[in-house]
Amino acid sequence: MRLLMRFMRPYRGLIAVTLFAVLIDNVGTLLVPTMLANMVNTGITTGDVDYILRNGLYMLIATGMASGGTVLGCYLSARLAANVACDIRNAVYDKSLELSASDFERFGTGSMITRSLNDINVIQQAVLQTIQLVLPVPFLAVAGIIFAWFIDPAMGTLLGVVVAIVLVAAVFTSVQKGAGCAGSGAGSDPGKPDRRARHPRI
Repeated sequence: MRLLMRFMRPYRGLIAVTLFAVLIDNVGTLLVPTMLANMVNTGITTGDVDYILRNGLYMLIATGMASGGTVLGCYLSARLAANVACDIRNAVYDKSLELSASDFERFGTGSMITRSLNDINVIQQAVLQTIQLVLPVPFLAVAGIIFAWFIDPAMGTLLGVVVAIVLVAAVFTSVQKGAGCAGSGAGSDPGKPDRRARHPRI
């Protein structure tokens, strides 16, 4: 992760704009059902046509904002992932030029092609999916709880407690898995050769 951040650091401005576009998308997505609930509870119940039309206009604006944020966020995240992947490929290529003939033969042409194409493509897709799918989740969880609390404080409190329990369980499970992996790694046979050290590091 630290190595990946080194390649993403030159694009801090693009990352900020991309996150802002994703934020706009999520805000618009959450505002539309909230406005619809207010329209049904207030406008339709009381027969206030002006309130219905006004909230309908606000919903249209929120929908346009969410759509624009979605399109812009997808474009910027794809551009960011492509730029990072391009920089990694250039770094791998420059490093491969510094390898000796024996090191290059140990890697093999097929391995170098795989590292330069398939592996970096996996990193590119991971960056893209992280920005589009993973990063919005914490904001959606917090904002959803806040919106739910404004509608019904009891329901918002219940959602907050459930999310907190799930978060604690996830962190506890991750810590336990990390401790188990560390224990298994420490208990490996020191007499066996480490296969990961066969090739020089790129």
